[in-house]
Amino acid sequence: MKKDQDCQKQKCQKRLTKNKNMEEIMEIFNYYSLDECVNRKQVMSKLRSLESEDKIEYSLDQEILKIKDLYLEENEVIELCELFEKNDVFPYMDKEDEDDFYGGYDDYDDKEDEDEY
Repeated sequence: MKKDQDCQKQKCQKRLTKNKNMEEIMEIFNYYSLDECVNRKQVMSKLRSLESEDKIEYSLDQEILKIKDLYLEENEVIELCELFEKNDVFPYMDKEDEDDFYGGYDDYDDKEDEDEY
C-alpha cells in the first residue's frame, strides 16, 4: 500500500514539475469540453469575471466552450489553465476555427451546387 502511495506522489510531483516547466508556453485553446467538468459553477464564475473585465469573450454551445483571449496577462492564462485542469475541462480538439468560417455551413462547395449552374 505504501509503495502505491509513493508511486502516486511521484506521479503528482512529475506532473507539477512538468507544468512549471511548461508555464512559458501555456496558451488558451479556442474550444473546451465541459462534459467532465467537476465544478462547473466555479469555472463559469471565473469566465464571467474575466469577461466582465473585457479580458476574454466566451460562448457556450451545450457542452462546448468557445473562448477568445482579448487581453489576458500571462499569469491569468496560467491561472485559467490550472483551473481547467483542476476541474477536468479539456481542450476540444474536434472543432477548429475553420469550422466557423462559413457560419456553420460546411457544404459551400458541394458537387450538387456545381451541377445546378
